Amino acid sequence: MRKLTKIISAAVLIVILCLIVTHVTYSQVQPINPGEFNLPNKPVKDILTDFAIWLLTFVSVAAIIAVVIGGFMYMASGGNEQKTEQAKKIIVYAVIGEALILASWIIIKTIAGFIES
Repeated sequence: MRKLTKIISAAVLIVILCLIVTHVTYSQVQPINPGEFNLPNKPVKDILTDFAIWLLTFVSVAAIIAVVIGGFMYMASGGNEQKTEQAKKIIVYAVIGEALILASWIIIKTIAGFIES
C-alpha cells in the first residue's frame, strides 16, 4: 500500500510540476493585452457545469484505474490472505467512489436543469 501511495504521490507531483512549468513558460511568451482575452461568451452556470463534469470525468478515470490496480493486486496475491483483503478493499472503495461520482453527476445535472428553467 505504501508503494502505491508513493506512486500516486509521485504522479500528482509530476502533474503539478508540469502545470507550473507550462504556466511559467507560457507567461514569458508575450505580454497579455487586456482587450484580447477571447473568453467564451458563456454564462457562469455553463462554465461551472463544464468544469464540474470535467473534474468528475478525471476522478472517474482515477477510480477505474484504482479498480484495475486492485484487480492486478488480487491476481498477484498468490493466495496470501493479507494481500487478497487489501486488493478487495481497493476494489470496493473504488467502486464506492465511482458510485459517489455518478451520484454527484446526477445532482449537478439536476441543479443545472433547475437553474436553466
